[in-house]
Amino acid sequence: MVSGLKIALVVIVVLCGVVVGLLAERTARNCGCSEPVALSWGGGSFIAVSGLGMAILNMLAP
Repeated sequence: MVSGLKIALVVIVVLCGVVVGLLAERTARNCGCSEPVALSWGGGSFIAVSGLGMAILNMLAP
């Protein structure tokens, strides 16, 4: 059974990934990158932060 605390931590990790992805996309656009490049930076950052957070959560509380 999944506890409420673990669900809350997963939601927080995903929201952190969204924020970092949006910041990376905005930074890439401000630096003059084209839209596809900026979107790939944003998406890659989201995947990296969320994936790392999920891996840490799984190590701490399997």
